[in-house]
Amino acid sequence: MTHSHELKALASKPGSPRTTRKDQISWLRRAVKVSNSLYNISSSLANESSVKLSQKTLAEITIYHLSLRAELAFEHSNWAEALTDLAARRRLLSTLSESARDSYDQALAVEFIDQYDPLIRFSAYKLGRSESHDIDGVVKDIDSEMMEESVPGFGKLVEGLRGETGAAEIEQGRKTLEDVQFAGEKVEMRNAEIVEVMLRVQDSLGKLKGKADSGSGRGMKGWDKVLGVLGEAEGVARRLLDDHEVRWLDPPLRTKLIIRHLGPTTRLGLPRLPSPFL
Repeated sequence: MTHSHELKALASKPGSPRTTRKDQISWLRRAVKVSNSLYNISSSLANESSVKLSQKTLAEITIYHLSLRAELAFEHSNWAEALTDLAARRRLLSTLSESARDSYDQALAVEFIDQYDPLIRFSAYKLGRSESHDIDGVVKDIDSEMMEESVPGFGKLVEGLRGETGAAEIEQGRKTLEDVQFAGEKVEMRNAEIVEVMLRVQDSLGKLKGKADSGSGRGMKGWDKVLGVLGEAEGVARRLLDDHEVRWLDPPLRTKLIIRHLGPTTRLGLPRLPSPFL
């Protein structure tokens, strides 16, 4: 799958070999074939009482298979088929998000949802939908019968996943990230790494406030921990921003920037010390 994505990126560049596009489709078709075999074996095992294959594992395998199958349909301009697979994939990931035990796991599922939203928009546009930007509206038009036809036993899988993960109970007791605001506006956190480190920031601030309210939070020790976690959060944010910018650079310039960013210790094979001033 990764190699197929690399070939697709290469095919869009001027001067790439003429066979790049053909090679990309070939790799993608091969990946779909393997994932289909894995999905069929997993589905058979899930229906056998003697083998304990969890519904979550089957759901994750199904998500992977649907991702590949939707990409192949998309590359062949089979917009309706791609859209149905993408909607089913999104439903499973939404179920995992709803059953997440904390904001980090929830953000992880949301990240995977966001990755394929552009394909949903474009497929809906090619099918003549005027509001293709409304992804929730587009997905709602793909009813359960269509998903069941695309993935036999899909409804049973969703219900089994919700029952196994205890989604209803988890939604009530989930450890969630409080709203973060900047200049009066809510900042939406959709990246799992950011959510994870911000949960630690929230936890540190909560403990410091609790000690202050009880009169035992005097001194700088509590603030040192908070500042340390905030520095770590800044480091994660800077790295993610750099990663986003580096993706748009040409390979030679990208390599130079990465080497300069890593510093001499990493270039020599030594472990790099974490720093909030990356």
